[in-house]
Amino acid sequence: MKLSVETCSLRNKYNDITALKLIKQAGFDAFDYSFYWCNDNNNMLGSDYLQKAQEIKELSQNLGLECKLAHAPVSFKYGNKNNISDPEFLKIVRSIEFASIIGAKNIVVHAITRDLPNHINLYQYNHNFYQSLIPYANRFNVNILVENLFNINGSKNIPVLSEPGELTNFIKSLNSGWVKICLDIGHLAVTGLEPADVIKGLNNNLLAALHMHDNNGITDQHLLPYMGKIDWDSVAKALSDIDYNGDITLELTGYLPKISDDLINPALKLAEQIGRKIIKKIKN
Repeated sequence: MKLSVETCSLRNKYNDITALKLIKQAGFDAFDYSFYWCNDNNNMLGSDYLQKAQEIKELSQNLGLECKLAHAPVSFKYGNKNNISDPEFLKIVRSIEFASIIGAKNIVVHAITRDLPNHINLYQYNHNFYQSLIPYANRFNVNILVENLFNINGSKNIPVLSEPGELTNFIKSLNSGWVKICLDIGHLAVTGLEPADVIKGLNNNLLAALHMHDNNGITDQHLLPYMGKIDWDSVAKALSDIDYNGDITLELTGYLPKISDDLINPALKLAEQIGRKIIKKIKN
């Protein structure tokens, strides 16, 4: 079981080279290459994306750092087309190819859940969306991971593709070995679902990755585990009970950007130590 951390926070704070060096120095085994929220200076999916992928591959190999997971852009919305004539769809396809080059076997691709007209069936709409990506998963040998999400409705966070039966049935409806699950623990917590119960309801063969971060149970804060209200002991116990053997990725977009440069190394080291603690609990 490898410990990974997303690159978004550090890339946008510094750059890719510094981000990977800092991740390695902190003791992480791997990184989750994040294509979301790229600022103007870090557009990795332009016309030179293949060259940039090779640069990341070489840098990570030189550092002895694996890429275990990637995260596609999240800018695809209702109304975009499910083919490469659409710039947003093309970005997702390029991110899958990029992920393949840098060694990732899995890439998270968000479902389209927001701003859907009332007459549109969310599940059928996303069924068509993911079906259009499966040929690229096959071509580039990278699994597409569906992540549990939520929609905000007033003061409530409504879970989407989050209940274990709902999520499992959606994956199975795609009838493809190229589509699996990335379970986001923080997303579960803000919807009121008990993460441990959801984990126990999932088939371990479909659960390919975990996003771990904490919050206050209301806002998706992306804090370090143990800084919020999630019961990490019960999460670890549930993962142990289902014999989870994938990797763990810390998503710290609400934690790392706030850390000053002089404290970034110890802040990352603390995150690494907390991740190791959770892994130890899962294994024990």
